Amino acid sequence: MGDATETLKIQTALWRLIAGASPSDALHHADRDIVVPLVQRLAKRTSIGLASWVLAPLFETFPDLVSEQSRARSHQRHRFMQASAVKWLGPIADAGIDVVCLKGMATKYCFYPDPLIRGLGDVDLLVHADDVPGLVKHLRSAGFRFKRSRGTPRWGLSSEASFHPFVAPDGAFSFDLHIHPDDYPVFQSLTTQDVFAKSVDIAAGEIQIKVPSFDHLILIALTNAARDKFGPLSVGAMIDVMVGLARPGANCDWGGLMALAESGGYARALTAGVHLLAALGVPQGRWPDGASHEYSGFQRVVFDGVVRDYLNMFETEPSKNSLQVRDIGLISAPSVVVHRNLRRIRGMIKPWSGLPKV
Repeated sequence: MGDATETLKIQTALWRLIAGASPSDALHHADRDIVVPLVQRLAKRTSIGLASWVLAPLFETFPDLVSEQSRARSHQRHRFMQASAVKWLGPIADAGIDVVCLKGMATKYCFYPDPLIRGLGDVDLLVHADDVPGLVKHLRSAGFRFKRSRGTPRWGLSSEASFHPFVAPDGAFSFDLHIHPDDYPVFQSLTTQDVFAKSVDIAAGEIQIKVPSFDHLILIALTNAARDKFGPLSVGAMIDVMVGLARPGANCDWGGLMALAESGGYARALTAGVHLLAALGVPQGRWPDGASHEYSGFQRVVFDGVVRDYLNMFETEPSKNSLQVRDIGLISAPSVVVHRNLRRIRGMIKPWSGLPKV
């Protein structure tokens, strides 16, 4: 019982540290055997570089949690991907094609003091549907090719917002082209036109890029985490939100975002994300008033499972069935579940290629 209590204290303290709190005594005197696996799992879900930064005070107590070689490799990887993104975004701008950088490419420059702290997988680009043929033609002339995603189900690519990865000639970098900011039902109320209209220009190295507004960045990160059913793939997005909300002067229009979610049919998803922020130690005042009520009954059981997974940094991978229960019981409205299943049924008859019509 004592060991379990001590572990919970350390897990809770770690997430509060990530959320911007000062390190607690629980971390200063933490059992190394408990701390090390948690940090390793966080690094696995994000990157060594990001884990080292969000847990920097912990590394003062345990300076050898991660080797300098591992940190250097992570930093080099981040630098390479960032340089690749800038390299290929420049010619797109030169061609006069309007794009907005979503997710990681945006949050790394907007939320973090040094963009190299946050790593990148691919770079998500929002583009007007009418501009997709021109963008595809332009990048194809430079050697880009679409690559079928691993694990694509037999009904084809399910996304209504994006296509298969568009991979650079070196095979180490890719764009994920989006015609909507996020999948159904998010684009019912958060439209491509809205995101472009409220986007801002920022410097990314030697070029200028467009990124969503602060509110839209927070909303898209939370809806992406919900789309991943608050599973292991959602950790990076939730940390982005925590870091963004902890920035000096950050002011999120939660009322406006909740109204968008209500009108679009994804209020359950946004509410679950906000509840998770509160449960992980984000201070009151950074999340909306009236969002502190607790779940009850079956929803409480499901939500507690989400919190446990986060606290232990996903010590075990949730099963597909448990993620499905999480989606139906906590995240998606019944109409959304029906919509997705109908798409799958139609896809069984005629699978979606996941490629734009150009």
